[in-house]
Amino acid sequence: MAKKINELNSSTLDMYQAFYNLAMIKALPTSISEVIATKYNDQAFLDIGSAILLLKNELNQLISTFNLYHLVDIEGNKASGLNFWLPNKVGIEELSAEFEAQLKQIEDAVNKMNEIMILSGLLERK
Repeated sequence: MAKKINELNSSTLDMYQAFYNLAMIKALPTSISEVIATKYNDQAFLDIGSAILLLKNELNQLISTFNLYHLVDIEGNKASGLNFWLPNKVGIEELSAEFEAQLKQIEDAVNKMNEIMILSGLLERK
């Protein structure tokens, strides 16, 4: 999970950097701290949950920029925001499944946003 969060954060910052390079935004957000989980205990799950919330916040701000400049995919669909989320599971397996579901939602949003940026000529395909 920690690796996936770091990868998604990196992709998000790449999109912000593209907007910044074209003077479409005035400042870059600060990067979330790299998530490192050497063992999955209470503190690790708190750190992962916090990182997911921060990442969702960054993405929602980025989506606002997409909408400001009317960036859409090939079918004319705009990027949509991610819902606020607060985990309410108690078991490690349930919480882990909840985190994985949230990361999948974030990953899908990041992939869609990357495609929109590529279609708009703001990013190159990697």
